[in-house]
Amino acid sequence: MVKVDARVLALHDRQPCEGAPGVTGRRCSPPALLRRGRGTAPVSASLTDRKMNYPVTMRPGRKERPPLPDEAGTQDVGTPGQRKSPPYPIASVDNALKLLMSFRSQDAIRVSTASKQLGVAQSTASRLLAMLEYHGLATKDDATGQYVPGPNLLGLALSVVGQLDLWQQAHSSVEDLRDQLNETVHVGVLHGNEIVYIGGIESMQSLRVGLRVGLSLPAHATSGGKVLLAEQPSKHIRARYPAELPRQTAATIASRDELERKLAQVREQGYAVSHAENEPDVSSLAVPVRNSRGHAVAALVVTAPTSRAGAEWERRVLAAAVATAQEIGTKLHGDRFPPEAGRGFEGATSFRGR
Repeated sequence: MVKVDARVLALHDRQPCEGAPGVTGRRCSPPALLRRGRGTAPVSASLTDRKMNYPVTMRPGRKERPPLPDEAGTQDVGTPGQRKSPPYPIASVDNALKLLMSFRSQDAIRVSTASKQLGVAQSTASRLLAMLEYHGLATKDDATGQYVPGPNLLGLALSVVGQLDLWQQAHSSVEDLRDQLNETVHVGVLHGNEIVYIGGIESMQSLRVGLRVGLSLPAHATSGGKVLLAEQPSKHIRARYPAELPRQTAATIASRDELERKLAQVREQGYAVSHAENEPDVSSLAVPVRNSRGHAVAALVVTAPTSRAGAEWERRVLAAAVATAQEIGTKLHGDRFPPEAGRGFEGATSFRGR
């Protein structure tokens, strides 16, 4: 017969199973740590602690309950096999990460789709997506109401930028262009209203513009951003941008109307320039890199201090950048760069001035 000191039982009766998952305010049964034998059973150190972290399954005769929905393990589809679920998962974090992982198979997510995938109310799905947007991990497209991957999510991926196929294919051509012009050259892609630089090679000149790899900058204030925004229909530009635009410098485009006029010019001439629009004393020229259907998938951007980015510099850079963009396009698709993919390059071969 096991004897237990009455004071121990009284103490135990007062303590809820605070650490038991899914249980609040329940009483724990005497722990299975009491030694059989004569006299009073010794008290374990954990029993005298205020936190009684004994799981519900320790109750005599009680069957183990199934895990709660927020405790169920989830498989990482990117890793072979089944990963062990953490003992006390946090449902909201789990759902937010599931939304991020869904971007691997979906280009965009609606609130209603997220609600169904997660099995939560639409209001909950909306709050989760809003939090991802707040941290730059998702961006809401006002034109469609859908959420797309945000610039900070891409920035995380760019920590392994060398594995990106686009940059791998473009690297040697970008290096040749840097050597030819001796200026800093970047490759950037459009995400929402920002351009993200996925790769670049820095000039070797003493006075030069440093690398921006992994950074996201306002598309309307950069040459690379403008050359990619010019591919968007005007209705998307009006949906994406408010009437007044944030200024980076005194030279930044400050209104949506002005931006639309500038983008029309970029469409006509096939390239874009920026002079101190995002940073003082920094100029750049950008041309599109097009896929086999003629769509711009990236921008090739040559950047230099404004002090040497005059008209002659722009003429020389434009001719070299157009040739390099065509070369990269050929590498990406493994065949001859199709004539229709040169849309916009015709005008780009002749300099239009600032």
